[in-house]
Formats: sequence, C-alpha cells, structure tokens
Amino acid sequence: MKLAFYVSQGFGLMLIGMGGYHLFKARQIEGMGALGAGFLGAAEFGLGALLIIISVIVYWISKRRKNRT
Repeated sequence: MKLAFYVSQGFGLMLIGMGGYHLFKARQIEGMGALGAGFLGAAEFGLGALLIIISVIVYWISKRRKNRT
C-alpha cells in the first residue's frame, strides 16, 4: 500500500511540474497556442493536485482502519 502511495504522489508531483512548465511556456507563445497551452497547464496542475489529495486521503483512511482493528 505504501508503494502505491509513493507512486501516486510522484505521479501527482510530475503532473504539477508539467502543468507549471506548460503555464510558463504559454506566456512565451503568442496567439491561440498560448490559450491551449494555458488550459493544458491548468488542467495538468489541477489533476496532479487532485491525485495527491486523493492518495493522501486513501492512505490516511487505510492507516486509520488498520489501527482500529
């Protein structure tokens, strides 16, 4: 369970990093490409954050259930 937690945390951080990169690149592009890159960056950033939040909640719930029994 701990391995899945660390893998999902790493994947979430990677998505946040890619989102930040695309948001950074969107500022350097002109036209509609900037809009697409901005939306892509925001979506990756949000998905990475959501993945981290969900993995922390699942890990916390499983740890709590394990301690109860």
